[in-house]
Amino acid sequence: MIFGKSTSNSLPEAKELLDLLIKKYNFQANTQDIDRIEVLMQSLQNLNVPINPEMTLDGPLYAVLHQTGPKPFWEKRSIDIAGKRNIKGQKYTKNRDGTFDIVNYAQLFGEVFSIQGCGVCVPSKEQLSEKKESNRGSFNILTNFVNGGEKRRCPIDYTVQIQNASVLLFGKQININVQGTGYMRILYSDENLRILTSPKDTSDSRWEERAGLTVAQVRIDLIDSTFISEDL
Repeated sequence: MIFGKSTSNSLPEAKELLDLLIKKYNFQANTQDIDRIEVLMQSLQNLNVPINPEMTLDGPLYAVLHQTGPKPFWEKRSIDIAGKRNIKGQKYTKNRDGTFDIVNYAQLFGEVFSIQGCGVCVPSKEQLSEKKESNRGSFNILTNFVNGGEKRRCPIDYTVQIQNASVLLFGKQININVQGTGYMRILYSDENLRILTSPKDTSDSRWEERAGLTVAQVRIDLIDSTFISEDL
């Protein structure tokens, strides 16, 4: 993946959606734009595009620029400051065993007050079973290696184990006892944006992430080149 600039090999619907999401982030979208965002989100997830989940998740923070379904706590309690939107999103870092370290990050009052939850994202049992079956035979293993990994069609399911959380308030980090199991389904993904949904409620009710929460995420450098994902 190429970070720092938008690339041109996305689907036309994805390019249009990306433009509208950035327009919304900059407080320039109208009601018709919002309606179009949701039409495009549905259209892209209906395509069941093939992706390499190990490559498409690994990278910097992707910021949530639009959501549908039940509102989570990080949206209900968010207060934008002086015309600048709070940044909320997720960062996935691939591990050698096929899992991902995950950081859920949300500014609630700009950089003054933010919260993050850290954990591990694991392929669902069904995905692991399908991967094992598809990798049988030396030809499939060689093909996957040459192509940089295995492609699968969306939707693709993961389970997320939240292990710890913290609050950053006026530069001071405060650890909080929040754990639980969450569920993530990839509906669409390319090098610029993702559409993810929660197929089940998160086990710790304090996260308030309910089944049906669907988000469109954009790679952070496309909306804020000053944000440093490595700090998370």
